[in-house]
Amino acid sequence: MNESIFSKRISALRDELHSQNVDAIFVSFLPHLRYVSNFSGSYGLGIVLKNNSKLATRNSQLFFTDGRYKEQIKQELNGWKVFITRDNLIEYIKEKKIFRGIKNIGFDKNTLSFAEHSKLVEFFPHHRFIPLENVFEKFTSVKDETELVSLKKSIAVTDNVFTEILSAIEAGMTESELAAEISFLQKILGGETDAFEPIVASGWRGALPHARSSQKKIKRGELVVLDFGTVVNGYHSDMTRTIGVGKISSEIKKVYQVVKDSQQKAIDAVKNGMSAKKIDGIARNYIRKKGFGKFFNHSLGHGVGLQIHEAPKLSPTSKHTLQTGMAITIEPGIYIPNLCGIRIEDIVVVEKDGCKVLTQSEKELITLN
Repeated sequence: MNESIFSKRISALRDELHSQNVDAIFVSFLPHLRYVSNFSGSYGLGIVLKNNSKLATRNSQLFFTDGRYKEQIKQELNGWKVFITRDNLIEYIKEKKIFRGIKNIGFDKNTLSFAEHSKLVEFFPHHRFIPLENVFEKFTSVKDETELVSLKKSIAVTDNVFTEILSAIEAGMTESELAAEISFLQKILGGETDAFEPIVASGWRGALPHARSSQKKIKRGELVVLDFGTVVNGYHSDMTRTIGVGKISSEIKKVYQVVKDSQQKAIDAVKNGMSAKKIDGIARNYIRKKGFGKFFNHSLGHGVGLQIHEAPKLSPTSKHTLQTGMAITIEPGIYIPNLCGIRIEDIVVVEKDGCKVLTQSEKELITLN
């Protein structure tokens, strides 16, 4: 990834440290660490110092990990002073007096664990650890062009998997068998790993919005909800399609059309400056007017990027405002107990006067013989 991208991100983070009146920020949440450093491993800490005269002689970007990543970080990190240790990383920071001369240390209050905070307070009683509200959220929720390239690659894999998987679906196979085939194809077609455990829910189990795939066999005359995603360069895709196996009743087809139309109405309303709550309401109110309001029981969507779920949230209680560059899902659903579930989900990118739909898979109801 372009080194200048990370320089810009660090610079923006330092500006935030100045505005929050802290000397440094302690970063342990791996998606945030990757955002500012490009580190893709599973164990590391970062400390970013703001630029001022008192700290001018200090290395301003410090990275801590263990020997497992000694070679990897040579490929991934640039401009960071690296410390390799066998010790607990916070204990090592204490031993090396890393916080010497630093008084106010910020941290993201939503991601630092209680155990980490307790250890910091115990080991550094003369320092102030200041909780910062969503300090990374304002940056990570708006994607730059480099991020969008990776996101589009990830989405392209899921689109290709959906095309390929249609020929594998047949009555009599279990949900778990189909989920395993999805995971296999995602890796074969360019994904690094599953973004989450694929959801395959058929017939009555489709009414469970986050059903785990089971040993239930897919039957003719049923709908099958397929919700899956992969990861490319750390960026997650997320797509849901609902298909039919065999003949589907006209009543269920009408419900499918309600979901599809509600999603399109929401997509048509997405643009810079729109309230996320209002976008949710557009889809929700349409479903309610069609008589299915009580069967739509989750949020309309969420941000997606280095995390599968991140800001902004599109829900009836959301306080977020959409901004150009945000990548969000639009995923209304109707879940009728003991009958079926229907959900359609795309990822879109917010633009000044609308949005661009990145997911390209067919949304008309597909029925397989």
